[in-house]
Amino acid sequence: PRWESTPWTACSSSCGGGIQSRSVSCVEEDIQGHISPVEEWKCMYTPKMPVVQPCNIFDCPKWLAQEWSPCTVTCGQGLRYRVVLCIDHRGMHTGGCSPKTKPHIKEECIVPTPCYKPKEKLPVEAKLPWYKQAQELEEGAVVSEEPSFIPEAWSTCSVTCGVGSQVRLVKCQVLLSFSQSVADLPIDECEGPKPVSQRACYSGPCSGEATEYTPEETELLYSNLQEFDELYDWEYEGFTECSESCGGGVQEAVVTCLNKQTRETADEMLCVTSRRPPQLLKACSLDPCPPRWEIGKWSTCSLTCGVGLQTRDVFCSHLLSRETNETVIVADELCYKPKPSLVQACNRFDCPPSWYPTEWQECSQTCGSGFQKRDTLCKQRLADGSLLELPETFCSMPRPVTQQACKNEDCPNEWLLSDWTQCSVSCGEGTQIRNAICRKMLKTGGFVIINSSLCPPLSFSSLIRPCAQGTCARHNRPAHKQSPHIMAVKKVYIQTRKQKKLHFIVGGYAYLLPKTSIILRCPTRRFRKSMITWEKDNKRLVSSAHITIAPYGYMKIHRLKPSDTGTYTCTAGPALEHFVIKLIGNNKKIIAGQPTGIREEEAMRKVRLNQALRTEEKHINGILFNGSKAEKRGHLADPSRWYDYIVSRMIQHRGWPGENMESREAQESTERNASSEEDQSQEYSLPFTMVTEQERLDDILRNLSQQPEELKDVYTEQLVVQLAHEVFKSHLEHQESVLKASRQRVDSTSVEYPLHRHVSGFTSSLRTSSAEAFLPTSVDLANSLHRPHQKPAILRKISAAQQLSASEVVTHLGQTVVLASGTLSVLLHCEAVGNPKPTISWAKNGEEVKYNDRMLLQPDDSLQILAPVEADVGFYACNASNALGSDSVSIAVTLAGKPLIKTSRATVINTESPAVTVDIGSTVKTIQRANVTISCQVAGVPEAEVTWFKNKVKLSSAHHLHDGLLLIANVSLSDQGLYSCKAANLRGEVTESSQLLVL
Repeated sequence: PRWESTPWTACSSSCGGGIQSRSVSCVEEDIQGHISPVEEWKCMYTPKMPVVQPCNIFDCPKWLAQEWSPCTVTCGQGLRYRVVLCIDHRGMHTGGCSPKTKPHIKEECIVPTPCYKPKEKLPVEAKLPWYKQAQELEEGAVVSEEPSFIPEAWSTCSVTCGVGSQVRLVKCQVLLSFSQSVADLPIDECEGPKPVSQRACYSGPCSGEATEYTPEETELLYSNLQEFDELYDWEYEGFTECSESCGGGVQEAVVTCLNKQTRETADEMLCVTSRRPPQLLKACSLDPCPPRWEIGKWSTCSLTCGVGLQTRDVFCSHLLSRETNETVIVADELCYKPKPSLVQACNRFDCPPSWYPTEWQECSQTCGSGFQKRDTLCKQRLADGSLLELPETFCSMPRPVTQQACKNEDCPNEWLLSDWTQCSVSCGEGTQIRNAICRKMLKTGGFVIINSSLCPPLSFSSLIRPCAQGTCARHNRPAHKQSPHIMAVKKVYIQTRKQKKLHFIVGGYAYLLPKTSIILRCPTRRFRKSMITWEKDNKRLVSSAHITIAPYGYMKIHRLKPSDTGTYTCTAGPALEHFVIKLIGNNKKIIAGQPTGIREEEAMRKVRLNQALRTEEKHINGILFNGSKAEKRGHLADPSRWYDYIVSRMIQHRGWPGENMESREAQESTERNASSEEDQSQEYSLPFTMVTEQERLDDILRNLSQQPEELKDVYTEQLVVQLAHEVFKSHLEHQESVLKASRQRVDSTSVEYPLHRHVSGFTSSLRTSSAEAFLPTSVDLANSLHRPHQKPAILRKISAAQQLSASEVVTHLGQTVVLASGTLSVLLHCEAVGNPKPTISWAKNGEEVKYNDRMLLQPDDSLQILAPVEADVGFYACNASNALGSDSVSIAVTLAGKPLIKTSRATVINTESPAVTVDIGSTVKTIQRANVTISCQVAGVPEAEVTWFKNKVKLSSAHHLHDGLLLIANVSLSDQGLYSCKAANLRGEVTESSQLLVL
């Protein structure tokens, strides 16, 4: 159901406000489309439409009377006029007003000025009073800067005797002050009554006798003049023709000068101009004009010969309003037929033969250089418009060009990708790599190599992709048989107080207290436990009262004593693992006096560790490390001895749990190992038995080996404190559910640890030591007064070898980071020592790093790069400075591929120093006899080989120093030139140059 309404009725009034009505009913439409009325309540869900509305609420036309004109006389009785118009609600002159209510347009007026003077003897020179009055009105009429009426002089009287008439010209004028000239204006620009331009005159008696008049004669003469003035008057006599035939025009009322007695038209000179009634206009031809053709001008001819065409615009328009001159274009059918032609022929005569080129073809290239072609034919256009093809000899004009260069822009920057390398492995899964060069094709056709940051970002997957070869064959080993394997645990255990029994798994180191019983397990795969054999210092062990060898893959030592120290070996067929036991004395020192066998075993371990370290060093030097060889110091001669050294430094640290152990021995003897029986496959530790990874100690040893001798002791202290933190934190987090003591914040790590009465001294000691080592606290500032001032020194470290698939890379300075497709984050560490504490800043390729939402400066002064892209590739330098000096170490971030060279674009001028060192890429201006060192720091995977050139001629190795340094000693004029460093590997090569000038 819906509401439907009938059309509105006509308005009850044409103006002034009326009403119109309609009927509204509720209807319903069925499926067939039939509409039928229904009850109104069915449509109540929508508002009912109104049935009555106001209409024509505008005002009705009404008469509007304008102001009265001045009286037609200056004395006595005269007439005045006004214009009365019928005005509609829009203020337009229209019809429709009632003639009965029209105000009158003419009425009499009386000027209270007497038209004559008192009767008295007029002097001889006196003029007639009306003439004197007019003369008084005209005095002082001069041109001013305001528009004003300026009458000219009266003409001579029209008669030589008796009463005649005079005329004059009255202008509206204004004085232009800037040019001091007079300009004429339209009459309506002047305000006030316009002076009369016609008057009666008296030329004396026609007999030419009397020159004096008596009062009676004067009155008689004046009355005659007045009668003459009233004999002629203005009157309206009809209207002119309408100015328009349709659409609304105007008619002007015709004003004539009539003789009142004869009603005949008289000369307008006889009527008083000031009495002329105003202009009256009325509307006419109000019917709208019919549509008509609007025709434009013909265009110029399209051709100068042959046959051309001219066109013009023709459209049907309809005038809506003549007042606003508003027209609309309507359909051609509304205008009379036929429609005027739109096209006509022109210039109908034969053309001379000429060349006719075809359209240019598409350019051979869309950007950069290219060319386009076209054909040219000799033809003649005839008068009928047809084209006649002629031999080429008929055309005398030069032939147009048929090929031209395209006006292309430079091509957008693009990547030029090399072919994929062969798979890095011959079997199994490996990787393939290819190089990318950013280049641009110029509109001249040449190519230029540009900075890779100007090309669109290139995903790492575009440069590195996985590859798979056939399954690797297993030689000399039956597929159904595998070797035994011992599941060793590479950890270091430090016992902090007396325990009755401890459990361990082979593969680690244990620093234990005397009188502790231990169970040492040897978990194996693919080997029977009953066949496992045990040795100590290369001697076979058998069960005894002190040592029990169980057939279940474990052994037990009852109450450790100094003779139990040594290396225990578990052998399962070809597999074997070791476990080293050392004892801690009451003075917190490692008990010495080990048998010869132990020293031999440690010597073997030393050989194996050194081999592993040398292998890793080679890997680091080839892939991850790019510092100078002066920074690559040799590894420690005896790693096992340094394990003892680090553990001794840690357990001798003040506050290490274990003071007064003897006094608590009775209490602690009641504690039991909470672990289950020997068939468990994991290691156990009683409370306060500290555990760390062997790999962690190996990492500390490698980092110590990289430090200068003068910093090694300071740095050892820092690493020991840091290691103690890690060990203690790991244990306390594991035991937090057991120890229900109060919590206290440890300043150095901002993590709450549970504290126990046995370790409160240790945690406070760690808090103090950590603050001294890492934070500029008030204690540190106070201690710095007693420590000698020291210029900054950045600590060199070696991180674990980086894997190309690692999503997060954490490394230290002096190394190289290789970005891979899966790298999500790179964290660059930088630690420095010095007094006062040095300030850390970062630079990339010699320019200060700008931090943003991807490039972050961490609270410990580390630099983190999130979601690294190719634009992040470069050399990052950590700069540490204080009042005494500065230190700087760099780290390279690169892609797997061609090498990367650290460059500088600076100009170095040396006028007094005996030696100067610059990065490759710089311009060096130096005095003679100075030593110039040019550094070419290279990073890349695989490792790159550096070659030096002078003026493109290869230099012999005698000129080189280590690590890409070129020394030019005792510089002379002959050493001037261009020195180039070329770094090359299997993926490509890069060359950078420096100019050397001698002052």
